Amino acid sequence: MKPDEESNQTILDIAIKYNDLNQDQKQQIFMEFLLQLKEKDLIDPNKWESIQTWVEKEGRSKRFNGRQVRNIVSTAMGLAHAEKRKLERKDLSLVAMNTSAFKDALAAQEAVYRNNQIRTYNN
Repeated sequence: MKPDEESNQTILDIAIKYNDLNQDQKQQIFMEFLLQLKEKDLIDPNKWESIQTWVEKEGRSKRFNGRQVRNIVSTAMGLAHAEKRKLERKDLSLVAMNTSAFKDALAAQEAVYRNNQIRTYNN
């Protein structure tokens, strides 16, 4: 790209609406990320079944999108790494719980903001 072409570039923000993932899709995404960690020997083989059970019973039922699933797995791995151990079910459970709490708090704050905007507009 020539220098004069760089200055003529435009940055576009595009919002794309995606449908929510179903439980099977969430499970597949969780498992894809977790299998990558297992292949790198970052999950104790003796704890693998427990992690799979968590995904099947809890992880898939949470209201997460694919990006959040990726962030949950990578943050959980970061927790385990900080403690110099391999990923365990408790890491996923803790990060998922905190992510859900954050999403709920954010939704509540957005509702307050919207209500305040409506009141301001109506006055």
